[in-house]
Amino acid sequence: MQNTPCNDKFSSWTITGGPLKGTKCSNSAVKIKLGNPTSEIYSAVDLYGTVHRRMDIDRSLTVRVYYSTVCQTMWAARTVDGTYRPFCTTHLHRTISPFWNSDSYGCPAPNSTGVTRMVDDHSPTHGIAANVILQEQVYRLACTNVTVPDGRICPAADIDNVLITFRYYFEY
Repeated sequence: MQNTPCNDKFSSWTITGGPLKGTKCSNSAVKIKLGNPTSEIYSAVDLYGTVHRRMDIDRSLTVRVYYSTVCQTMWAARTVDGTYRPFCTTHLHRTISPFWNSDSYGCPAPNSTGVTRMVDDHSPTHGIAANVILQEQVYRLACTNVTVPDGRICPAADIDNVLITFRYYFEY
């Protein structure tokens, strides 16, 4: 195990001392989680204006979380298709001492992948030491009148494109 702090370094960072000198963290990367953000419950409407209360999965944004077995760090790669996002942020946190919070990473440009920097994920007790939190907002057609029950028609005046919040959370 390397003993140099890795927080806020790129996964291509090279260990500078000890028996692992010259090793890149990304060379020992293992994908430990793959997923998509999910929404809060909202009142989606279909083409006929019928309300369907549901949670959505945003399959246009994929999050891959990697762990370096050599550096004992994790980082996230976020891949976005062409969907526009007016708001998107990703944070990494070290949740045990020494505590650390990353800067905010916005979403990558449409049709591309963005990679966060690393967070030290070593725990002396082998427990949870860090997490990845992504939050985004995407437009969805919804009924803004919350009193319309599931399965009923939403009045046309209450149907609008609204920003729905999606979240992705992983701890390791």
